[in-house]
Amino acid sequence: MLETSLRAAGSAPDDVDTVLLTHAHPDHIGGLLDANGAPRYRHARLYLHPLEAEYWQDDAMLNRANARGQRNFTLARRALDAYSRSLGFSG
Repeated sequence: MLETSLRAAGSAPDDVDTVLLTHAHPDHIGGLLDANGAPRYRHARLYLHPLEAEYWQDDAMLNRANARGQRNFTLARRALDAYSRSLGFSG
């Protein structure tokens, strides 16, 4: 949906240079990866609070989560890993 809106505004995913995340729930990070699991916004630097990144990388939290929560952890980890070279922290 965001890609459609970008194109309607005369832009493309490659034009995006900054993504600011308030948190890494699926409704916020679900569009960050393409169908192959690669960054959709290849030129973007991704920003989020360091405690948010730590939470999603915490194996103890993953292990305490229910099945749905574990799927959320998997998605968050994939997104953060895909953008690891362009990940910035704010907080």
